Amino acid sequence: MKLKKNRSSRSFIRRMLYLFAGVMFGLSAYGLVPVSVRDLKCECLVNPLGIDAQHPRLSWYLKDNRQGARQIAYSLYVSTDSAGLIGNKTNVWQTGKVNSDNMRISYHGAHLQTLTKCYWKIEVWDNSGKYTLSHIASFETGLLNENNWKGAWISDNNNISFKPAPYFRNVFNIEKKSNQRGPISQLLDCMSYI
Repeated sequence: MKLKKNRSSRSFIRRMLYLFAGVMFGLSAYGLVPVSVRDLKCECLVNPLGIDAQHPRLSWYLKDNRQGARQIAYSLYVSTDSAGLIGNKTNVWQTGKVNSDNMRISYHGAHLQTLTKCYWKIEVWDNSGKYTLSHIASFETGLLNENNWKGAWISDNNNISFKPAPYFRNVFNIEKKSNQRGPISQLLDCMSYI
């Protein structure tokens, strides 16, 4: 009796899986499965920090299971305000609708400022005329020009041909707390020890 019950429950589960697979195949064949814009990247990275390019490359991928589906146009939105970007309000750059199947473009908006977080999204039109909006991604600029870098060369004041490797060591106290990210704080995070 128990064996019969297990067989019938397995048979029921198998029939439900076939039904689900058939429905999903039918939906994708008629283009009813949602189209999505995925893999938003800046300089080939997802939400990167410390981008040092004045014209970073932005890329995305259109996921559409319909046969022959492709991108025919896009509109890119870039802003420093993520909440405003939800309503397509930008304060940095907006391309407007560009008729192109290109899924990688260089930023050509307002001059990017040092240590600024920018949010961006893309609106894509497919060959059936439907548009799809992506989620919001971000990138943060690093130190973009030489004036941002302050410091002096570390040297042992010996000639380059002097053979023993110098050992540099210094103790210092950090008096001012800061929540800024930068190359020194990232370096200290990696190298600090007790």
